[in-house]
Amino acid sequence: MDTRAVVELPSDRITLREAARSLPSTRRGKRVSFSTLWRWSAKGLADGRRLPILNLGGGLYVSRAPLAAFAQPRGVNRSLTPPLRTAAQRRRAESDRDRQRRNSGSSAGAAR
Repeated sequence: MDTRAVVELPSDRITLREAARSLPSTRRGKRVSFSTLWRWSAKGLADGRRLPILNLGGGLYVSRAPLAAFAQPRGVNRSLTPPLRTAAQRRRAESDRDRQRRNSGSSAGAAR
């Protein structure tokens, strides 16, 4: 008895490198990189979506239909949402505020 499963592979699959080349440039003419597609598949986006990929024989593939669906905006108007700051950016902003408070407090006392 044969217990091997037959898996139907999508015929429109392309490698992640080909997928990266097929996407339009985003920032100042720069292309989307292979590592960006890998990160989208491994970690996903902030909204929880992940790019579905196939790992076949050591090669990484994605189907064109899921890639196109993943690239579509999800109704979030990013121009209205504030940009996320890293922990280092938050610490720097906090220390700048503290420095400004100290400077404004010492100059106010000297002016009296």
